[in-house]
Amino acid sequence: MTEPEPSAPAGTAGFLAAGGAGKRAGLAAGPRAVYQAVLRAFATQGRPPEPAELESAARRHGITAGQALATLAAADVLGLDDEGRIRMAYPFSAAPTPHLVTIAGGPLVYSMCAIDALGIPIMLGTERGDHLIRPAQ
Repeated sequence: MTEPEPSAPAGTAGFLAAGGAGKRAGLAAGPRAVYQAVLRAFATQGRPPEPAELESAARRHGITAGQALATLAAADVLGLDDEGRIRMAYPFSAAPTPHLVTIAGGPLVYSMCAIDALGIPIMLGTERGDHLIRPAQ
């Protein structure tokens, strides 16, 4: 696992190591490294990376970002739109949802569900997160 960027919220490394462990168990090193890069982008930037931003992580393992993303989508650890862009990576959503979390020292993110919204700050090891759950529109 690569180390989180210095600007990453406290605890990000532990979250990336533990998050989705069951689903990731059968993943090869390349897709797993790309998945960790995706989670890191959500946690530090509040958005998923574009596939091109994942090429270096994938190439270190002899695959392309497209191959890694297809493997991750097949393993149900992330979802792609029709153009191959990341639309979600558990517990994060790229699209607005009723479940918003402000990561302490980090960005505002959308989660896939209310339980994910409550768990993200704990998984990241941040002091606290502000959980904003708004009614579905």
